[in-house]
Amino acid sequence: MALKSGKYVGFASAVIFSGMMTFWYMYFQPTSSGVSSLSSVSNRGITLRTAERIRNSTIQHMTWIEKPTTPDFRLENKCTPKDLFKLGKPGFFENLPNEFLPGYKGPCFEIKKEGREVLRCLPHFYVIGVTKCGTTEMWAKLRLHPQVSVSGVVKESDWWSCKRTRSVPFSTYLDSRSANMVERFQQNDSLKNWLVTADGSPTTVYEFDNWRRFYGENYDGPKCTAADVLFAAHPKAKLIVTLRDPVSRSVEAKLGKKDSVSTIV
Repeated sequence: MALKSGKYVGFASAVIFSGMMTFWYMYFQPTSSGVSSLSSVSNRGITLRTAERIRNSTIQHMTWIEKPTTPDFRLENKCTPKDLFKLGKPGFFENLPNEFLPGYKGPCFEIKKEGREVLRCLPHFYVIGVTKCGTTEMWAKLRLHPQVSVSGVVKESDWWSCKRTRSVPFSTYLDSRSANMVERFQQNDSLKNWLVTADGSPTTVYEFDNWRRFYGENYDGPKCTAADVLFAAHPKAKLIVTLRDPVSRSVEAKLGKKDSVSTIV
């Protein structure tokens, strides 16, 4: 009985060893010429689905799945000339020149007003915010510069962000920004290559009023923004953005304090 038991143990050990070698061969043995380990084992009449085959098929399956394309917000909402034209009130885009007049420091051109041509200029630079970030202090300092002509000019016109789509015509905006400066040009022609006007509306950077009137209810927002309209009118406009710590800005805005320290970027 002991001898037979020894034979059984030896036979069982051989079977176990053979099984381990077969498993090692199927799972770990490298293949060549692109032949999978499953093919090699299948030639011996074994049809086991090896772990390697499972892994390979899973990877191939994942590769074959077409991933959904993430829509590019900038492409879907690209502001086209047709979309932009919707935002122009009568007299806006029609009065914009292809090129500004040479010999002037700022962007000056002629518009039709009451049947005659008059010289008007767009702001050379814009102090665009943000609120409670020192824009008033910045404006007060800039208006002291001898080249900045803003005498009688209100700092915040809010024209590009909201009043443009309401009741304020383009010609009225131009008058408010540059009529006094043009008078100085007429008194002294040499000033035209020196003086510029400006706009100090913080709303230009964050507000775009009444866009639903042109585009309807749209989750992604308007296709064209105030920045697009401003760029169409004056591509080389200078922008001054003031920022500050968001916590102190929020507290000061809530308390209604005046503007304080700012950083130009």
